[in-house]
Amino acid sequence: MNLIDQIFWRCVDAIEYLGNLSGLGYELTNIILFVIIQPLLILVFLFLWLKERKKNKTLISHNLPSPKSKLIDFFWRLSRLLSIVVLGIELLIVYSIYFNTFTLPIKSFFGIGLMEYFAVIFPVAILLTYNFLVFGKVTIWLKRP
Repeated sequence: MNLIDQIFWRCVDAIEYLGNLSGLGYELTNIILFVIIQPLLILVFLFLWLKERKKNKTLISHNLPSPKSKLIDFFWRLSRLLSIVVLGIELLIVYSIYFNTFTLPIKSFFGIGLMEYFAVIFPVAILLTYNFLVFGKVTIWLKRP
């Protein structure tokens, strides 16, 4: 069984458990979840999104202060780009470790190789160091200065 099948059958088991726990049964629990609750949540989130969009349009119509300098704005944009690149690298590394496509002969106590551990930590350390040296904040995602 592949991963998608396992997730599907676990979800079916969870719905069956909820149906048995509530006494409604699998079919009625499935209808309540996916015909009533899910569309209601979609409508609620659509309403909230439209409300925030309207609020943001009124905020944008006012003159926003420009950044303190173009250099700080450039470094902030570079930090955002670096954050996105680090996220991509982390996803690739975690994917490769999970599917054993990136292994080295040295293993640690937890089954993850020492080099894999440093490969996961190193990009985040570079990003945190950059943000600390440029902006004085140890964070992965900076607000616009």
